[in-house]
Amino acid sequence: WEEKNVPCKIKLQEREGSNLKSYVKRNWHKNMELMYFVQGSGQVFCGTQTFDVSEGDLFIVNAYLPHEVVSEKAINFYYIKVSDWFCEVNELDTDQVYFNELITDPYAKELFLEVVKEYTGELLYKNAGIRMALLRLLVYLFRNHVVPMDGNRRGVSAKEASIQFALGYIISHVDEKISVDQIAEKVGLSRYYFMREFKKATGETLMSYIQKIRCENAKKMLESERYTLREISEQCGFEEFSYFCTSFKKYTGMTPTNYRLSTKEHNF
Repeated sequence: WEEKNVPCKIKLQEREGSNLKSYVKRNWHKNMELMYFVQGSGQVFCGTQTFDVSEGDLFIVNAYLPHEVVSEKAINFYYIKVSDWFCEVNELDTDQVYFNELITDPYAKELFLEVVKEYTGELLYKNAGIRMALLRLLVYLFRNHVVPMDGNRRGVSAKEASIQFALGYIISHVDEKISVDQIAEKVGLSRYYFMREFKKATGETLMSYIQKIRCENAKKMLESERYTLREISEQCGFEEFSYFCTSFKKYTGMTPTNYRLSTKEHNF
């Protein structure tokens, strides 16, 4: 969708009830995400927090934070994933700010639904209408629902912002040598506290998370014949080629060579 210069992706999610005691697998992405709940009630697991949500609630998932929606009964909600390029051309750095998560502001909800209306409708100049409605929503949120990033911030939001920054830093520097102490210092937390909160937010240790990102990047590069295995190993941040092979097989169940061959067969 980003390749087609569409400013956002919108979808109505219709979820059946699930067992809340089971493990909640969370997803994450660089893009910020907005959710509007139209039916039912449930919970949003986001970062290290859990939020109760119900019909009429607007929820913002900040960039990079792992998240998932769960409910014991059916729950329906619209989500908007905002395109990186749209934020960049409009000078809105969504990965450099932290929004309040649960929004009760009626006007913000009205603006959200206006974006959905433009996206799902068939009015003339539809793409222009989507861009206009989305920009109005984002500018309003930036002006009214960003958590101040000053030294006086207190509470859970500061912790969430630190985890968000850490995840973004990892994505940007995953091809470099990264240590726990380095990132803990960047986010201004003690090593022990950072490791504990990071695992609570992602379900993984920092190093296993980094290796997962590196392996995912390697998978994309292996699908092309432009790079040798050693080039992929180096560009993905593995210090030794043997460690790359071992880590990749542990993560995917296949050696890098076999993975590349399997993608060739699939494409053929």
